[in-house]
Amino acid sequence: MFQGTANRDGKISGPLDESQKSIYNKSDIILGKCRKRIYRTDNVGEGLRRKGQDTAMKRLPESELEIMMIIWRHEGPVNRMEIEEHLHKDVAAPTILSFLNRLETKGFVRVEKIGKVNWYTPLVKEEEYLQKESKNILQKMYRNSLKNFVTALYDGDGLSTQDMDDLRAFLEEKSAQNRGMSENG
Repeated sequence: MFQGTANRDGKISGPLDESQKSIYNKSDIILGKCRKRIYRTDNVGEGLRRKGQDTAMKRLPESELEIMMIIWRHEGPVNRMEIEEHLHKDVAAPTILSFLNRLETKGFVRVEKIGKVNWYTPLVKEEEYLQKESKNILQKMYRNSLKNFVTALYDGDGLSTQDMDDLRAFLEEKSAQNRGMSENG
């Protein structure tokens, strides 16, 4: 006869006999394993987060990034067959599904099954990912020096007049923004 009571969180309190403790412990282990697989979505554009897990955005390998680029370029949800059509190389369907599964696990896409077809929707915005990756590259490879980065890009090739004009306009725009922020702040 069960003598304990369960609270709102599913925790059992009160006296339990040995068989009840054994059942409770086994069910808690099973639930614990399931909880590790349960994700919650905060907002589209912020990805999925596992409870208690570091929420830092992961760097994607080239193959997964190629699939994400296709998903980002699509208007709305996309299925595996549409992704396959846009790949630049022949990749087997199970391999694409494996990549998509990894992207879901990492919190980059949400999967919705409609009938027999899975539809994939991005949860991380392209701009958000590219900005984070660009900052990582700048920091790790060029010691946070924009000058070193630009030099490496154009070393030996020279900058075209258009490239220099674009870079100058960008820097002037950022300088004006910084001046505006310092005057207001």
